[in-house]
Amino acid sequence: MNIRMIGRGCVLAALLLATVLPAQAAAATPLTPRQWREDIATIRTAIAQTHPDPSYSTDPAALDARLDRLQQAVPAPTSRDDAWRRLATLNPLLADAHFCICYDDWRSELRTQRSGDGMFPFAVQVDPGGTIVIRASQAGRPFALTGAHIVAIDGRPAGRIAGELLARMHGDTPGFRAELLSQRFGFYFWKMYGSRRHYDVDIGIASSPQRRLRVAAARRDPAERFEQKFHLEVRADQTAVLTVATFAWPDKAQVLSFMQHSFRRLREEAVQTLIIDVRSNPGGNDDQWIDGLLPYLADTPYRIGSHYRKKIIARYRDDGETLGAVVDGEIDRWIEPQRDNPLFFAGTTYVLVGRGTYSSAILFSNVVQDFGFATLAGSAGLARTQQSGGVQSVALAHSGLVLAVPRFLLRRPSGARQPQWLTPDLLLDDDPLRPAAIINAVREHAAATARQAQRPAALAVCMVVAHDPAACPVARSRPLSRRLI
Repeated sequence: MNIRMIGRGCVLAALLLATVLPAQAAAATPLTPRQWREDIATIRTAIAQTHPDPSYSTDPAALDARLDRLQQAVPAPTSRDDAWRRLATLNPLLADAHFCICYDDWRSELRTQRSGDGMFPFAVQVDPGGTIVIRASQAGRPFALTGAHIVAIDGRPAGRIAGELLARMHGDTPGFRAELLSQRFGFYFWKMYGSRRHYDVDIGIASSPQRRLRVAAARRDPAERFEQKFHLEVRADQTAVLTVATFAWPDKAQVLSFMQHSFRRLREEAVQTLIIDVRSNPGGNDDQWIDGLLPYLADTPYRIGSHYRKKIIARYRDDGETLGAVVDGEIDRWIEPQRDNPLFFAGTTYVLVGRGTYSSAILFSNVVQDFGFATLAGSAGLARTQQSGGVQSVALAHSGLVLAVPRFLLRRPSGARQPQWLTPDLLLDDDPLRPAAIINAVREHAAATARQAQRPAALAVCMVVAHDPAACPVARSRPLSRRLI
């Protein structure tokens, strides 16, 4: 299979959408009913022409019925945000984070806010049931209100706010959609209810009476820094945590340089256990982990998937392919390991996944799990192991939004269809209010596994000395990660 079909573009749709047509100029004036119907027709046509199998994530009949109801809506939307509030109700039904109605660039939307207005002032955690808890300050630092429940915002009950926003989030599962809302709460609150200069927040803290705070709006999100997405921490117990929070960093050379420096440091400091944290990694470009991580981890040939299903579209049609055809095939491109890499890491490796792991980060997780390059650890059940990709962004000319729709589906390297959801070898709870706790749990597991690995030798010595198996400990060990290919 041509690598350009699967090696690029497996990106969380809300992060990296390259629109086909300029969308933000639209919807400056109220839509006419005819324009509204034309945008609905664009959605239908784009799905039919691009998606290889909508039943992969949605019920096509239910989707058609929902589009019918939206098309008959009267009156037509009055603005881009009003159109989003209506069309985004399709997103939970689409049930795929690469398949959604969304803004072409949510960060650029923030720059359009009126001077003086700002974002909701706290980082929050929303659960699928509608509970909203303060996680940190807007800058991401824990503070006195961390853990407090939000009861209401500007008089609106928190459960109602969460329910209305979750009904418009995109993603594979309710848990994934709740995590997406948690990460973008300020943005989506603004799009649903408007922004303001201050917020009245009713909060509840255990053993304390409910109270109301008037809090100034936060400044818009600053530009992301490399150090926020990539960093290495070496611990005193010969363990290290390598955080990789994106595979979509615009400067690949910077990523590769950081990785080389990190693995050189692992060798210099005799690190024995490496934890690669991709819990907050929504994906990006596969070559950032193929070239940035696997040269130091892979010891056998590997491939990034086993089978694909793709829709032939004009932009990516090769000679001999029929426009509009759906093609199934096997991926026969194998990547050779760099066996002579002087910085190859020969210790124990864990890859830590979580609520925010998606797209290319799942492909990376599939590879290390299927080929035994690492033990997958963390929480499970929020996103599919089989991923859609090749996201195309189709502008809705009148409403100013975009439809993100994938053009291929990719099965994991082993070819296994089960489990359907990303499932670690080592299942661990991940408390969003205590993100370091799960890292400590992995470190403890690594230490216990190392002790257990030493027990057979101790048992042999005990048998020679005591001549009594009953007097010796029974060593039992089972590898958590096994090669499937």
